[in-house]
Amino acid sequence: PLPLDIHILSVRRHGELLISHGYTRLKVGDWMSVTGNVASLEQMMLRFDTNREYELLHLVERATPAEFTTSLSEIELKEIIKDKDNICRDRFAKLIEESPVIDINRAMTLEEFFKLVAETIHEKLNTNQEILFNLLIKREKESSTAFSPGLAIPHIIIDGKNTFCILLARCRDGIRFSELAPKVQTVFVLAGTMDQRSYHLSALSTIAGIVQDNHFKRKWLRARNNEALRDVVHRSIPLHC
Repeated sequence: PLPLDIHILSVRRHGELLISHGYTRLKVGDWMSVTGNVASLEQMMLRFDTNREYELLHLVERATPAEFTTSLSEIELKEIIKDKDNICRDRFAKLIEESPVIDINRAMTLEEFFKLVAETIHEKLNTNQEILFNLLIKREKESSTAFSPGLAIPHIIIDGKNTFCILLARCRDGIRFSELAPKVQTVFVLAGTMDQRSYHLSALSTIAGIVQDNHFKRKWLRARNNEALRDVVHRSIPLHC
């Protein structure tokens, strides 16, 4: 079942264009043309949870804050994401080593989780807790940051300069981000100032690559403590970011 306002206009299969009907059965490898509002399209993508060659790039594009896209062309955005020199592996590794870690032992609502995040990182970011909470809620209302049923990457832009922070969170019982992502167990929270735009995008790209590792989820859920969680991420950082 798809959101009610989603309409599949056509299906391309082996180079042939098929006009879809209510009884059309999709097959692996089909390319679909669909229409619907932005929120419904994102919900549909969560349902399919695809694994295509360009999924990493597409995930980063979807995760990119609106503040960045207004000042970047699509070509510039893709170049930043793909530019290996744009992100320093050592810097990312250091960020993970210093990152706050939250290991939650019960199911939690989205609002409860964001309050906990704001409480945890406000001193590190030198930003009021309520401001951080409101920014996280506002970003989520614009577009869900749950990019698969078990993964979310909330990210916000804060005032100031030369600031960037990553928070890691695990919740075995799940955080309810939405109806389509009711049990998110892995969360990377990114918060940074506008002047860190390029690094923000590159970090998103690196995280996308980390979570695409087939073994990452198993290792993440089996990690014994906060240091072990950091270590799982650290060991999964690509040699070439």
